[in-house]
Amino acid sequence: MTDNFDPILKSADAPIPVEAGAVLVGSGRRGAVAFKDGSTPTYGERLFGGYKQYHLVTIADRTIEDAFDVQSSQITYKFKVTIRFRVKVIDAAQVVTRGIRDLRDLVSPDLQRAAASVARTFPVTKSLEALAAVQAAVDDYAGNKSDPAVQVRIIDVGLTPDQAAKTMLATLDQEDLEINARQSKAKVDAAQRSIEGQIVSSPSELLTQWLATRDDRYKRLLEEQMQREASSYDRLLQFAQVLQAAGQLEAFDFYEKFPDLGPQILTALGVMMKPGAPDPKRLGELAAPDPDKADESKPPAADKASDE
Repeated sequence: MTDNFDPILKSADAPIPVEAGAVLVGSGRRGAVAFKDGSTPTYGERLFGGYKQYHLVTIADRTIEDAFDVQSSQITYKFKVTIRFRVKVIDAAQVVTRGIRDLRDLVSPDLQRAAASVARTFPVTKSLEALAAVQAAVDDYAGNKSDPAVQVRIIDVGLTPDQAAKTMLATLDQEDLEINARQSKAKVDAAQRSIEGQIVSSPSELLTQWLATRDDRYKRLLEEQMQREASSYDRLLQFAQVLQAAGQLEAFDFYEKFPDLGPQILTALGVMMKPGAPDPKRLGELAAPDPDKADESKPPAADKASDE
């Protein structure tokens, strides 16, 4: 910023009328003296005080906003810091003696050094922690270390990563979203595998879930597990027994899906096929023949009466 906060409002060889919020300072061979409470020197003070010049110095609050960059702990990235503060002259004679002509130049460098000394210990990913540390550092400067000629009060402090750091952080945020998505999918997959694991130890439990909810996920998982066990007679028999007990052999197309072991398993379950009959397309067609109709295929017996 280019604003000049000069505390010396006017200078003249003769006393200057005092304005509100200002004091008159006389300077000469005896140094500088501030006339308190808006007073001006008497004729005698002027005559014997040795004053060569008079200065009107403001003692009103001046609000200043400062913006600057400070290094983070990462060489590539910086923080942008803003500090808004009030500064007020409390020793007008010092202002004249030391020739202070810009309150910003008097205070800002020290504030910037205080902020930079702590900000450099934080990475840009820790912006909130860095802000708190910078706030504490500039408050300490204002309360304990500011120039004795002035009083400094901090209004507010802001701190954000610079543009390069923001771009990097946005990339990190996207990567975090992708990582979270992968983690969520992994959890879902783990839950899915957990459900599948139940089939190995208890196929009836998964079948019960399907019958209760008609959620095809359970049916599909059971079918997939049976396919993985297709070469194991004992395991397929176990599945088939569970399905038969629940009356669901037909729903799972058991015979069609396991043509190698299917006939042996069906035989073991008491599901019989007529000799020479074509392979059925569904298990419901493999029911045992009705005893009442067992003799319908035989030719009728000859009538003994007619033979006689």
